[in-house]
Order: sequence, then C-alpha cells, then structure tokens
Amino acid sequence: MARSVVALAADATAREPRACAWSGEGAMVGTAIRRRVLGVGVAVFVAAAALLLVTGQPGVSVAGGYAPGQVWLFWTPVALAMLLARVVPPHPPEREMAERLRATMAGRSVGREVAVLAACLLGFPVGEAVLGPVFGAVDPVLTPLSYHTAKFLFLLFIPLMLIGSSGAMVNSDGVIPPRLAVWVTERWRWAGLVPVACYLLVVPFPVAAHPPELGSVPEHYDLLVTLAIGYTATALLEVVFFQGFLLSRLEVLLGRWPGIVLMALVYAFASLVGGSAPNGVVNAVAGAIAVQGVAALLYGYLWSRYRNIWLNALVQMGVVTLIVLPVAETLSW
Repeated sequence: MARSVVALAADATAREPRACAWSGEGAMVGTAIRRRVLGVGVAVFVAAAALLLVTGQPGVSVAGGYAPGQVWLFWTPVALAMLLARVVPPHPPEREMAERLRATMAGRSVGREVAVLAACLLGFPVGEAVLGPVFGAVDPVLTPLSYHTAKFLFLLFIPLMLIGSSGAMVNSDGVIPPRLAVWVTERWRWAGLVPVACYLLVVPFPVAAHPPELGSVPEHYDLLVTLAIGYTATALLEVVFFQGFLLSRLEVLLGRWPGIVLMALVYAFASLVGGSAPNGVVNAVAGAIAVQGVAALLYGYLWSRYRNIWLNALVQMGVVTLIVLPVAETLSW
C-alpha cells in the first residue's frame, strides 16, 4: 500500500512543470530531488506508525486531560476528508490556481525565504525555553505565556517582518500573495466546506456528554479567553505560518506533494514544543507524526486544492473548539 501511494504521488510529481535543479529565484528543483523528498517523507510517516504498533503503544493522546485514542481512528477522518476534497468539485482549475501561486512568488528568492522560515522554526523552541524563566521570575502564573509569546514572535511577527508582502526581503512589485488566499471570489473554492464539515463531524477528538454552559465553568477558568487564545495562537497563527508562508513556498520549490509531506512533518515536530513525553521522546515524536502530522496532510491538501485560507482556519478553529469545550467541562480544579 505504501509503495503504491509513493508511486502515485511520484507520478503526479513528475507531471509538474519540469525544471533542472535550482536555477534561480522561484525555480523548482529537479524531479529526482522532488521524488527523493517525497519518498523519504512517506517513509518517515510509515516508520512512525510502525514504531507505535511495534512498541505496543498505538494509543496517542491529542489533548491534555483525555485518555489516549487509537492512532488509526485519527487517520480515517483525514482519509475521508481528503477523498471528498478530491472529488468536490469534480474538475476545479487547479493548474490555473497553481500558476497564480507561482505568479505571486515572482521576483522572490523562494529558497532563501524557506531558509528564513526554517530558522524561525528553530527559534521557536529556543525562545520558549528562554522566555519561560523570564515570565516565571515575574510571576509563576505567567510561565505558560512563554509558549504563546515565542510562537507569536517566531511564527508570525518575524516572518512578517522579513518575508511578508511588505517584508525586508521582498523585492517584487507583483501581486500581493495574501490576495490569492484571502480574496476568495470563485464559488468552487468554497466547496471545501464539504470536506471540512466531514472532518469535524467524524474526527474522534475526546468529547464530553455535552458542551458546558458558561455558568458551569469554574470562576477562574475563563472559557472565552481560552477559546480566543486557541483561535488566534493556535488556529489562525498556524494556518498563516504553515500553509500561508511555508507550504506556499515549498510547493513552488519542490512541487505539490513533496511540499505537503514536508510541511506536515515540520508541523508534527513543531507540535512537540512546550509538550511532555511521558512515554519517552521517541514515542512522543512518533505520536506527533502519526496524529498531528497526518492531520497536517489534510490541511496542506485543502490549501493546495482550494487556495482558500479561510477553509484551513475553519477546520483548525473547529479542532480547537472540540478540544477546549470538553476540557472546560471535565477538568477538576
């Protein structure tokens, strides 16, 4: 099965516009490199799933306060949503949208911008580790804010300052890239609401008997603030960085599927920042790849298919809601 998936994706990669290895700004690397990235990426996903099965730990926790869920239960909704995205609508002008994406990157040094984003990702855990003691010295209650502060700085503020539409590294007078993602006027690009709704309806995040009413939330647990932080610091920020910034450039550089797979792996590793590893680092990494990484495959495909950043925001805000509401009801203080 894994070999056939790699073969199909590699064939699709080969049919993309041909280019020799790096040949200037905005150029795509050669077919051999793209296939190698795709093959290695798929192998990492397969290895992570195999490791969890071999070690007898197929149950992976996706949110604090919940019992682990079986890994394969998280794959089914992703597969269903990706299948729906593939057929709804039947024949969207994907090639035209891909060309529009390339046009927005005209005049940019995509390779250098990807390197900047990689440096920001490395700075994220370092910043979180440095800011933790600083916030703790002011007030131990503020220590958790180090994660959100580092995330805002390294995954939004610094990338915007350097490679945003008016960033220091931008030397193009062409179309502003955000317009493609935000200004969605074609009706077919909203057909992605179908796979998004399917995913949120069947994804097996732990659910309580019913969402809590505001009056049942403990006084010092502000549900609205928690949701607001989740929507902005998790959903919107991650969508802007991983799909808007990173995947857009990886697609131009590597092609569609190699870019999606690489972005998903990066997303999985980034999800480990600020977390714990009760079963060891290796199992934590494998679990992140098997759950968050697989979910990121869907996020990437949604963006690649519809070029509608609002769909990605909706699906991740939905996931945040599914996690936060049950936690608010079941936590004991």
